[in-house]
Amino acid sequence: MKQPYADDDGDRLSALPDCLLHTVMSFLSARQAVRTCVLSRRWRGLWLSMPCLDIDGDEYRPATAGGGGGATITERWERLENFTTSLLFAHNAPFLDRFRLHLPNFQRITATQQHHGRQMERWILRGFRS
Repeated sequence: MKQPYADDDGDRLSALPDCLLHTVMSFLSARQAVRTCVLSRRWRGLWLSMPCLDIDGDEYRPATAGGGGGATITERWERLENFTTSLLFAHNAPFLDRFRLHLPNFQRITATQQHHGRQMERWILRGFRS
């Protein structure tokens, strides 16, 4: 059986076609998928066209139950908002097979801040548009 091409570092995963790498990335949250861009030059822009987006607000929760590393819920929301807006603005897949927006820990802030609710509506509409 012919072995897939491996680069000098023995990286066989990067030799796979985009559709298979997108399948691998579909098991990651959007934040984790974006971080794959540091793996190699081959992975740099791959997240831009992946057809599955899983935006998980739990990644912006405090690491421990007692604290959030000094970050308030508003600061955590702002980081999530910046990431999600930038992701959806740059993302250029011709279609989405799956779009998941999971925001359980921001219920309080979105219920009291009407503009946050409108922002989430824009994200959802962007997911439907693809």
